[in-house]
Amino acid sequence: MKLDDYYDKPVEASFVLSFRETAGKDDFTFSVNEEARTVTLVNHLPFDLQVKQFALLSDKGATPPAVGGSVKSGASLSVPLPQEHTGLCSLIDSELALAGTIQRSEIEKFIMVQSQDVQTTQCVFGVNASGVNFEARGISQIDVLVSIRDLPALQVPQFSLVPLHRVDRAIALAPLANAITTLQADILFTVHHSDPARADAKFSLSHEFMRTPIFILNDGDLGAGS
Repeated sequence: MKLDDYYDKPVEASFVLSFRETAGKDDFTFSVNEEARTVTLVNHLPFDLQVKQFALLSDKGATPPAVGGSVKSGASLSVPLPQEHTGLCSLIDSELALAGTIQRSEIEKFIMVQSQDVQTTQCVFGVNASGVNFEARGISQIDVLVSIRDLPALQVPQFSLVPLHRVDRAIALAPLANAITTLQADILFTVHHSDPARADAKFSLSHEFMRTPIFILNDGDLGAGS
């Protein structure tokens, strides 16, 4: 995995992230009911799991693998108790029970990011106003202020666009967890005119900077009154 940011040297890690496959021994716990001759498997994870197959292992060997089905968070799955079950344990192959693709804004529901040496990373917040007709609209300057919805304390430096420099950006340090999930922002544009008698015009647009670091400002975004 490579963390794409704007440092000179890349930060690299030799592992592959999979948001569908689950790992670890705490997904399911099981209990034995001798009277009912059943084994109850309980899903302790905060999301539903699809049990592809499972088997019970004892000192006498393993039961034939069986298809499990979907088990909701906090729900259980009951299977027959083997005749010989001394030293019983379970072998479960499962994955997240998802209806479709995991959206970037939902990733934090399925993973937890913990960082030590790298806690923040540089993120770019750019605006391309090449399509804006500064001359016809009598615009001298457009000020740009970016606010990240989930990070109100994050200060993104304000920058300005002018007829001779219509593309610019600001760089700010964002928490690593946000930099790989979502940077949904509100962009406040303040339009200044060449004619000092004309009042400044303000309008806001939204953009996801994690997906696309540069927002394209079109001439039509300014409206007829700017």
